[in-house]
Amino acid sequence: ANRRIVYSLPAESKPLSDRFRVDPQTGLVTLGHSRLDREVSEVHRIPVVARDSGQPPRSSTHAVLLTVMDVNDNPPVFEPSSLDFSLSEDTPVNYRIAQLRATSRDAGLNGAVSQFLCTSMNILDDALQCPHVNVHPPPTASGTLSLKSHLDYERQSLYYLTVTAFDLSATPLVSTAVVTVRVLDENDNSPVFPAEGFNVTVKENTKAGSPLSLAVVATDADSGENSRLAYRIESGDPDGLFNISEATGQLFVRVPPDRETRDRLTLTVSARDHGRPQRSASTAVRVLVLDENDCRPQFDRREYTFVL
Repeated sequence: ANRRIVYSLPAESKPLSDRFRVDPQTGLVTLGHSRLDREVSEVHRIPVVARDSGQPPRSSTHAVLLTVMDVNDNPPVFEPSSLDFSLSEDTPVNYRIAQLRATSRDAGLNGAVSQFLCTSMNILDDALQCPHVNVHPPPTASGTLSLKSHLDYERQSLYYLTVTAFDLSATPLVSTAVVTVRVLDENDNSPVFPAEGFNVTVKENTKAGSPLSLAVVATDADSGENSRLAYRIESGDPDGLFNISEATGQLFVRVPPDRETRDRLTLTVSARDHGRPQRSASTAVRVLVLDENDCRPQFDRREYTFVL
C-alpha cells in the first residue's frame, strides 16, 4: 500500500485546477476547461504532487514546465486607434498626415505585419498618398500617410481610405481600417457677381422704404463665415436716394427720386465676405428713373402783350 502513488495539483492552486487536470492514477497532465493563450502567458509552471498511501503519507512535488506554442489567432491592430484627421485645404503637398502602425500580439511570422494595402473610396480623385510600408522587426509595420496633391474644399471636403494590414503567416489574418480625412475650408474664393451687372427701373416719387424689383446678389464658393456676404453701396448715389440690405442685397428707396433732377444713376455695389483675410467684389447697378406726370404745363413768359 505504501507504494501506491496518487497524483494531484496542490490544494492551494485553484487557478491551475481550472486550466489543467492531473490523472490521480497515471499522473497524466491534461488541459482543463480554460483555453490557453500564449499572449497572456507563454510558459506555465505546473506543480504536480506525488503522494504515497503509507501512514503517515509521504509526498514530493515536481514542476512541469509547459510552453505554449503560438497560433495565428490575433489579427493586426492599427495605431493610432482613431484614424480621423482634419486638414486645411491650403496644406502643402507632401505634408505628412500621420504615421500609421499595425501590430500583432502573435509571435514569429504570425506577428510580422508585412504590408499595407491602401484603396481610395473617393469618387473624384485620390489626393492622399497611401502609406509606403516600412517593415520593422516583428511585430510592427508602419507607413506614412501623406498628401500628394492640392486639396480643394469646394471640390471635395471629405476623403475615405481603406487601409489593410496582413501578417506573414501561412494563413494570414487581415485587418482593415477606414481613414477619414476632413478638409477644412479656407477663404480662398472671392464673391462673384454676374458679369453683366444689374439693371433696374424705378418710378419717380416712389415712396421712401419701397423695395426695388431687384436684389443685388453675389455667390461665394466658400462655406460658413467665409461665404456669408455683406452688401454696401460704394458710390454712384450722390443724393442718397437708395439704400441696400446688408444681408440680402435688396435695394430700397431712401429718398423719392425726381426724374427731372436725375433720370439715371449707376451705383457701385460691393459684396464682402466674413472670412480672414476678407475678400470682396463689386458690380454696377444701372438705375433708370421713369417719368410720372407730376409737372404742370409752364408758359415761357409770365405775361404776353400784343398791339393790334
